[in-house]
Amino acid sequence: GGRTEDWSVLHAKALLATGQYLAARDLLTNAATLSRRSLPIRWLGHHAALAAGDTNAAASLLDDIRLLINAQAADLRDPRPRVAFAEAAIHLGADPKVVLEKILEPLRKSDPALPELHLARGNIALDKHDAALAAKAFEEGLQKQPDDPDLHHGLARAHLDGDRSALVEALENALRINERHVPSLLLLVDHQIDAEDHPEAERNLDAVSKVNPAHPDAWAFRAVLAHLRNNPAAEAEARSKALQYWPSNPRVDRKSTRLNSSHEWISRM
Repeated sequence: GGRTEDWSVLHAKALLATGQYLAARDLLTNAATLSRRSLPIRWLGHHAALAAGDTNAAASLLDDIRLLINAQAADLRDPRPRVAFAEAAIHLGADPKVVLEKILEPLRKSDPALPELHLARGNIALDKHDAALAAKAFEEGLQKQPDDPDLHHGLARAHLDGDRSALVEALENALRINERHVPSLLLLVDHQIDAEDHPEAERNLDAVSKVNPAHPDAWAFRAVLAHLRNNPAAEAEARSKALQYWPSNPRVDRKSTRLNSSHEWISRM
């Protein structure tokens, strides 16, 4: 019927969640051809292309998004395209305060139950290092959608550099709703490596691999654990697998460097 765009996005998200990055890229490339003015298709397609290591396609989609933003800025009314508009605008350098006030605040009044709205508001607040504003956005979303694991995960991220007990509580809530929620499992692994609970971190990485055996963050964490065990061969192998699709993925070495530095600093205390 008329919801082909929504189904394409849902299908692509399922492919991405299970590590089928090339299939997700191809699906969204085709969908973008059919939906020539769709911001959600192109914004998710940009991320899928990066996950697949296709940086040229990712850049091309970003150029399309820039043109669509300029063309649609005055009359974008549908909720989900408006959220994609906001997220893409931030990525392209727009002022976060302006995006929150001019693009998302009107949507908060007209569609307050939309989970994507509160996720976008919280993520933008985190990008501008305002953890309190992020927590407020995620909590507002949870008042409307208390069983959304993405919102609980967002709330946990808002507490990443603050109240660790609140972080763990939010992750437990997310995993109570969906025990296979990969973003929450990975954030829990991050916390467990910081706390030197390596056996539990390994157990949760195994749970991630059952859902997405190719997740780069999971392999980056395995590289960290191998480094802490002084196993350079296993560390190199895990890092290689983390970069197998997107060799220039900046998250891989940034994540491992932060955790290794943090652990080594703690061990010298």
